Amino acid sequence: MSEKGRVELIRAGFDAWERGDVEEALGHYHPEVETFAPPEIGNSGTFHGIDGFMQWTQAWFEAWESFDQELISVEPIGETHVLQKVMQTGRGKGSGIEVKREATYVYDIRGEKLAFIALFFTHEDALALALEREASD
Repeated sequence: MSEKGRVELIRAGFDAWERGDVEEALGHYHPEVETFAPPEIGNSGTFHGIDGFMQWTQAWFEAWESFDQELISVEPIGETHVLQKVMQTGRGKGSGIEVKREATYVYDIRGEKLAFIALFFTHEDALALALEREASD
């Protein structure tokens, strides 16, 4: 898939998710998608398939009274990866603490579907993973 195609796929999926069209958003995911969240991210671990992604996502949203993401940028990396930087704002459900921070998703696109997703709180960590995965392909 071209760089432009990868960027468009990520933007379309983000737009669908943000307007609440989960079915359309998940249509961009490979059935065996792998989702990874490092230890510094709440609900860390590796999750498999669409069900695993939804399990991870549900646990994430359960921690928040309110949570929004604003798209900052979408950047193709190498042959199959894309970084998506967002601004996250939210209020913790139990604590009431307000959070505003940048986060970066790493996506690996295979056969026009999202095959891998990871979330990092630093762009540098996300870029390092994308470059490492590109080098191993």
